[in-house]
Amino acid sequence: MKTLSILSLLLIAQISQGQVARNPSPVKPKMTECLFCEIGIGSKNSPRQISETSVVGKPATEGLPSLYEPQDLVDINPKYMTPLYQKNFTPQYIASGKMEKMRLNAYQAMTRLLDAARAARVDLFIHSAYRSYEVQCRVFSGKLVKQLSLDGFISKQYTSPYALSEMTSDIKAGYQPEFTRDQLQQAITEVNTRSALPGQSEHQLGSVADLVTMIPKYEPATPSEAKPQYSGYALEYEMQDTPAFKWLQENAYKFGYVLSYPNSEALDFAKPNSRTGYIYEPWHWRFIGADYATRFKNCGRLVLREFLKAIDQNPAYQCNKSHISTAH
Repeated sequence: MKTLSILSLLLIAQISQGQVARNPSPVKPKMTECLFCEIGIGSKNSPRQISETSVVGKPATEGLPSLYEPQDLVDINPKYMTPLYQKNFTPQYIASGKMEKMRLNAYQAMTRLLDAARAARVDLFIHSAYRSYEVQCRVFSGKLVKQLSLDGFISKQYTSPYALSEMTSDIKAGYQPEFTRDQLQQAITEVNTRSALPGQSEHQLGSVADLVTMIPKYEPATPSEAKPQYSGYALEYEMQDTPAFKWLQENAYKFGYVLSYPNSEALDFAKPNSRTGYIYEPWHWRFIGADYATRFKNCGRLVLREFLKAIDQNPAYQCNKSHISTAH
């Protein structure tokens, strides 16, 4: 089969998800730190009003424009960030020297939440928050490089947190990845159960925080450069078994925060929930305001996007008894 140009990847992914027309106008790719981004796609404009309660998901009607950025982003005080961040460690996709950000209302509520957690002696920090379209592209692309390698669709092995930059360097040195269109789509589909395509991430709203607590299983007995001290503050499903997660379940709604991506119907953390399209993310908390969050807490069987679609149709929407379960 014919192999694929590396720079055509994101456009193919967007077409496959119905985000752009099948015959788009030619767009010259902008080579950035994100190998696969064609930043020219999209605009600052959206056919719908973007708000704290906007539905953001995989359907084209639920996407965000590539240049959309909230106007009220503020810096997060490093004291609320994971200890790894406080030690001048930042994830690969955060530019050196840049602070993590959130929208003002969401940040103010988050600081109250974290202060209350600390007062209750609950160990809880922010891992990441706002991501632009381009940053999300780098996040997705990094995971995609690792998936292509894991599946054996490329000859080189990329397994480190720096897989994307490693492949970038190799391509600049002359390497041509060998994956085919079908192999690429297979890898995209797999990665897209645990990471949003650019334009489909709630993080772009600026009102989401990935929260972490210490999970001893992931803390190295002997820290190293590859796995430094505080690596136990990890985005892993075992967070569901921690005191921090229990506290969030009982208290986050009071500060306007709700869980976006619950476990799958089969209670299998490795399988995506058919109603969200994503795997279980006990760390992903979104601000929708205390009133809506309180009402959502009473909708035990609804996932967040279903609730947000309901209040979009009727802001006074209340769950009826058929929506309520004892499990939250």
